[in-house]
Amino acid sequence: MPDLEHRLEGIDRRIRGTRQASRSLELLRLRVDPMHERYSALLDRASDWAARLRDQASLEEADSASLKKTIEDAKAEVSRAKERVDAATATQNEFKVSRGKLEVQVEAAIKAITADGTTVLEEALMLPAPTDRDAAERELNQLVRQINNLAL
Repeated sequence: MPDLEHRLEGIDRRIRGTRQASRSLELLRLRVDPMHERYSALLDRASDWAARLRDQASLEEADSASLKKTIEDAKAEVSRAKERVDAATATQNEFKVSRGKLEVQVEAAIKAITADGTTVLEEALMLPAPTDRDAAERELNQLVRQINNLAL
């Protein structure tokens, strides 16, 4: 029974860890979203700037060398801003995938704990985790066999 308690405590720790990871992912998402919005705004501003410069360049031919440099600088800034937005979006998507995986793992653990229909999740979470999972599973299987033999 102590091994089963240890096992359940381990599951409890994993569930708490998963919940903490989920909260951490949410905090990271809250940090990434504003960055994504800032980068989008920067990209829009840079695009507007590039468009204005293109218009101005077509009207003014006098200082074409400096306009070309300004346009190239603007294009480079737009490109850098787009790369930052893409990186922030990729990071956000990775966090969403990680969060989804953690949620699936938590659900699977809960189903495994309550699969027999007699285990109450709250009670299982209060038990300590087993130190030797294999030994605990062997003992559980042996007890199930003994119970089944008694029922015969």
